[in-house]
Amino acid sequence: MKSKNLILTTAFITLLNLFSQGQTPTVGTSVQCDFDGDGKKEFATAVKTKQGEGNPVDGGTADEYSITFSNDKFKPIAIGCCDARIINEGDLNEDGKDDISIYQAPMNGTVYSITTYSFINGAWKVIIETFLVMTGGDYYDDAKLQKQIFKENGVVYRFDVDVNDKNMKLVKKKVILK
Repeated sequence: MKSKNLILTTAFITLLNLFSQGQTPTVGTSVQCDFDGDGKKEFATAVKTKQGEGNPVDGGTADEYSITFSNDKFKPIAIGCCDARIINEGDLNEDGKDDISIYQAPMNGTVYSITTYSFINGAWKVIIETFLVMTGGDYYDDAKLQKQIFKENGVVYRFDVDVNDKNMKLVKKKVILK
């Protein structure tokens, strides 16, 4: 519990610093969104909820993470292992509410994942199925993450790696929202 409070306090201080500079982060371990369309912003924060022991590949247990919210109306999203960053995607499904993606580290390797959620009828629903992001060991900064899923002329797209390209060129793929 102590580590959860420390993480939340650190995230809160970071956000206060950004807000005092007139900035609202759209990608990070904590972001601000309007998840229910009421015009009020809530915080979503990635939190380690359970400390693992040893290396999971060698029989240990992995850390566990959840996305928690500043408003109890929103139940946490259990995301399992490992570190994650949250992306405010804006309103992808045109329901008047912000949607979020979770960019999550792998247990081992360089293939990350992204899953996109929307708060629908009082619960979190996946609106874009989990897809893999082959980073090739490269760090995806916040600007690059913000561009992974986007809307053009009312159509939602995501970038995917062309597996036939040795330079891992990104290609645009149309997304069908659930």
